[in-house]
Amino acid sequence: MNKYKKTVINIILLLSSTLLTFTMAEFALRYAYKESKFLKKPLNVDLFRAAYPAVYH
Repeated sequence: MNKYKKTVINIILLLSSTLLTFTMAEFALRYAYKESKFLKKPLNVDLFRAAYPAVYH
């Protein structure tokens, strides 16, 4: 029973950390996109889409 509880906690931690990573990645991409618009420089969004498929559905 104790081993099962540990496994469930590990899975929950893994999921939350993954979600956090993607959220941070999305914020970073949005910031980079805003900056590139501000600097009038083209940004390769397709490259980011390839790198983060979960961010851009």
